[in-house]
Amino acid sequence: MKQKTGLIKLYLFFYVAGLRADIKQHGSKPTFLRIIQFNMYVVLLHLIDIALRNERM
Repeated sequence: MKQKTGLIKLYLFFYVAGLRADIKQHGSKPTFLRIIQFNMYVVLLHLIDIALRNERM
């Protein structure tokens, strides 16, 4: 359970960092498409994490 909250914090960190970079690049409004792209990136991170966890077991 502790590992899960750590992961959530990590995702939030990446999400905020990504949005910040987006705002710097594209002005104050991140576009809908960029948000979808970023969510796909988060899902990819999650899948990588699951794969690594399965390998550890």
